[in-house]
Amino acid sequence: EQVDKHYIHYVEDKDNKSGFMYATEYRTAYVGDAIQYVLDINKFTTDGWGPWHEAGHLRQQVPWRFYNMGEVQNNIYSLAVEKAFGQPSRLEEEGVYPKVSRYLVQENKNYDEISDVFVKLAMLWQLHLAYGEEFYPKLHQLYRDMP
Repeated sequence: EQVDKHYIHYVEDKDNKSGFMYATEYRTAYVGDAIQYVLDINKFTTDGWGPWHEAGHLRQQVPWRFYNMGEVQNNIYSLAVEKAFGQPSRLEEEGVYPKVSRYLVQENKNYDEISDVFVKLAMLWQLHLAYGEEFYPKLHQLYRDMP
């Protein structure tokens, strides 16, 4: 098994007066009491969507970060972590799939106008469900290997 050499640092940001969590340059930062979702292993593994989401930003690849997808594609990684920790799917728990079904039966569809990021995410997650655990790692590898 290949080990990921890109470590992500989880740090507390005591100086930031706005925001809750953010990600930049191989670190995720937590403002105020947001650090609890990193320091408490129970919260991190059962209610860690925030840190998973921020870490996902650090995994996004620019060539396929499409318009209006900055807060969507990073959650592919959140779903992968959620699954690895054996947690129920947020997409199922929050009733996202019926929303997707309602969207798909519409006659006039404009993906860019979907306001619910989880509806967009559910559509991307279908690639993982259809093609398996290796779909997104292989996609990443293909993009890294492009000239």
